[in-house]
Amino acid sequence: MQSTVRTATVQPAIGLILAAALRADPDAIMVGERRDKERAEIGIEASLAGHLVFKPVHTNSGVETVTRLLEMGMDPFNFIGTEDIKRMSQQRAPAEDPLNIAHGQAMTTLVQDGVVKVMQGWTDFKQVKAVAIT
Repeated sequence: MQSTVRTATVQPAIGLILAAALRADPDAIMVGERRDKERAEIGIEASLAGHLVFKPVHTNSGVETVTRLLEMGMDPFNFIGTEDIKRMSQQRAPAEDPLNIAHGQAMTTLVQDGVVKVMQGWTDFKQVKAVAIT
C-alpha cells in the first residue's frame, strides 16, 4: 500500500486534466470548493469513476446542494438518486419538499449518520457536533 500524498493542480488550458490524475488510481481525491461548473464537473467525474471525493460545497443543507449544482448547469442524472427528487429540483421546489421525500425514502441526515457512527465507535459526539451542527 502506498502511503504518500501527492497533489496536482488540474489545468485544462495546459493539458493537465483530471483523466491524467486518475490514471494513478488514487484512493481519495480532494477538489477545491465547487464555485463554478468546471470544478463541479471535476468532482462529479471523479466520483462517477469510483473515487472517494472530498469537495466542500457551502450550503445550509444537502437539498440546497442539489439546487446549487443545478444552478451551475450540472446534469441532475449524475448526482440525484430518485426521479421524485429530480423532478422537484428541476421545478425548483422549496427545499423542504425534496427533503421530505428523501426522509420518506429512508435518507439520513449528516447528524443522524454521525450519531450512528458514534454508537459504532468510529467517532465521538464532539466531532459530529463540530462537523454537522452549526
